[in-house]
Amino acid sequence: MKKTILTIVVLVLAIVVGRTQKKEDLFYAGYTYSQKADGSQDMIPFAMVKICEAENPESVIAVKITGLNGLYVVRNIDVEKSYIVKVTAPNIEEQQFQINPNNGRVKKYNISTNIELKVPTNYNTLNIVPKSFELSVFEENTSLDEMISKLPMITIEDEEFLTNNGGTVKLWFNGAETTQDIYNKLKNYPASKIVKQVEYFDLSNIKDAVFDGILNINLKVGKGIAKPDYTLRSLRRLDK
Repeated sequence: MKKTILTIVVLVLAIVVGRTQKKEDLFYAGYTYSQKADGSQDMIPFAMVKICEAENPESVIAVKITGLNGLYVVRNIDVEKSYIVKVTAPNIEEQQFQINPNNGRVKKYNISTNIELKVPTNYNTLNIVPKSFELSVFEENTSLDEMISKLPMITIEDEEFLTNNGGTVKLWFNGAETTQDIYNKLKNYPASKIVKQVEYFDLSNIKDAVFDGILNINLKVGKGIAKPDYTLRSLRRLDK
């Protein structure tokens, strides 16, 4: 039974991730990070990345939230156009960058759109400590949906995750954004069979945070988060 459930989860993940993009289509992928004086780089999670029209920066084409390793991915976008990228992050004010047309330079896979953010003095990217929950406190056959509804800081209304005060909560799987579609496919499976770890990041008192909280569910299948093992180069900054 356990093997069957995990196989179904793998198939669901493959369908949801793969159905929106043809293999030959180019897409943007990058990390938000800060750079120290010694050259080392720290990834910045929970940043909001807005891709905007270059000629009309108020027109937003796509919005992404960077994962726990600072990664964001933008698919189904015309990479032969110019864009303005507006980025905010917890305790970091908006900064702007430019994406130039690809002009055929990159032939396949992703175009790197890394973003180096200027951060306040003594900024600590790890100052948001998650609260973890032991799966053992839930009954063995508790579904994923039931498990989430029993978490003390979460309420579910009309398929939306909220704090007890009505604040917005974003659901992640394996440290990155997920979709309502994939959640609906997994929510009725026993949490004990598919979930490895549950953690909640309280952002309610963090300046410039997009959401009041992030509920991250690490599944027993799928890739975990990893930081890049190479030096990042940033998009061109527009603001000073």
